[in-house]
Amino acid sequence: MIEKGTYRLGEYQISEYGDGVLWWHAHCGLGQQRSGKCFIIGDILVVGPFSHEENGFLKREFLERLKKLPIWERTKFYCFASELIDVSSSRSLSKISSDRTTSFGGVHRLATQAARDEIPGVFRLHKYKIAVAGDGRISWEALEGRDLLVGGQCIIKSGILCYLQTNAAEHSSAKRAIKIVRSSGTQMPIRITDIPYIKEKHHDISAATIKRQSIGSLSNCTACHTRAEDGIYDDDFVVIPK
Repeated sequence: MIEKGTYRLGEYQISEYGDGVLWWHAHCGLGQQRSGKCFIIGDILVVGPFSHEENGFLKREFLERLKKLPIWERTKFYCFASELIDVSSSRSLSKISSDRTTSFGGVHRLATQAARDEIPGVFRLHKYKIAVAGDGRISWEALEGRDLLVGGQCIIKSGILCYLQTNAAEHSSAKRAIKIVRSSGTQMPIRITDIPYIKEKHHDISAATIKRQSIGSLSNCTACHTRAEDGIYDDDFVVIPK
């Protein structure tokens, strides 16, 4: 293969060849170098598992050579194949044969179709509960251990559902999370409106109020809880919109 261009991405060298194939190269061990294939999904460069290991440069030499290369700018994001999960099989992309790689984006579009079409509702995705609010915002929840409910926001990039953890529930009051889990007992409610603790906390709010266009559903927590994105659900920070 004829090398068309080389680029720098962190401590990785990305090489592009004339036939459009992309490979990554990285230093490892003592004077060793690992490499493997890359591919692009939309605006994301996916770094595949290593498939070759050979003699190379010492780390300092490798990094010095890397600094001289132009920065990789063909995609806005990058991630590792092991972090991408095929919705239909629950397997990481690194374990899926290369002949299925080109269709992987289509598999993910099936999982995110409702969100992309802005269809409000609550959905199950393996161990995660995915909620799509009326305004199109997406959130996730999952049980961590036996008594802690965690969650956060989601975004969709190039047909891939990405979980954000900066606003996860573990940063808020664990007592409330435990109350939610305990109120459900041995059941795993599909919808947030079926969680006993949530129903009790909202029992004095009429159905007509919840159905307002500005709210739409109990799953749209940020509509009334002004500090929800900070993990704060105290009554002092509740404003019910008209």
